[in-house]
Amino acid sequence: MIKILGAEVVAEHALTTYKGFIRETVSLDGQLLIDRMEYEIEQGNFFSGAGINGFGEEVIFSWYLDVARLKQHQAKIIDGLKGILLSFSMYRADKLTSARSKDVLKSFYQDLVPNELRKSLGEFYTPEWLVEVTLDRINVKNFLTQRFLDPTCGSASFLLALIRKIKIQATDDGWGDLEVLKHIINNVWGFDLNPLAVQTARVNILIAISDLLDNNKGTDIEIPILLADAVYSPARNPKKMN
Repeated sequence: MIKILGAEVVAEHALTTYKGFIRETVSLDGQLLIDRMEYEIEQGNFFSGAGINGFGEEVIFSWYLDVARLKQHQAKIIDGLKGILLSFSMYRADKLTSARSKDVLKSFYQDLVPNELRKSLGEFYTPEWLVEVTLDRINVKNFLTQRFLDPTCGSASFLLALIRKIKIQATDDGWGDLEVLKHIINNVWGFDLNPLAVQTARVNILIAISDLLDNNKGTDIEIPILLADAVYSPARNPKKMN
């Protein structure tokens, strides 16, 4: 569902030839629908075709495609997909992009993952007011001269607040949209070990920079959110150990 929302945001800003991903996909039936979801969403070609890389690198949530290849389950999977697409077609993606500075998917994510499970995993999401207080207390005067990493970014609440501050200061300093876009992509990063949180954060970041992408169509970027455990250092490459 989160990936489909991301695709609709991309289509909303005319970054692809699609007039609307949901509108053009919901009319498909049977294997055509499964093929569209596999190629465009799960393999990430819809996003890479728009110059947006690193959006759907993990295949953890593509299990439904394997099930859909089994004849006894295909009809149910297709009905489920069409139900999701039909539900989303009732809403306007431009209303999402109008809330660029907020973690608009936080509640959505928290509703998907049971509270008990999140707490057992150590996930405690920061309210908006505490995000602002925390950033005020780090006492950074110029957000354009710093690099930022949230090693447990969740759905990206802190990163979205940082992006908002960077945009405001960059506008005041007369930066162009392309310069601001490249600065954000290179200097505001997040890690999380929960793949659902990572995908949610990627869509939130995509929404936050959608206006910059809109004014710089054709610019290749990488969404700066990685699936990683910040507690453990990266494993050494065994090929270089000899």
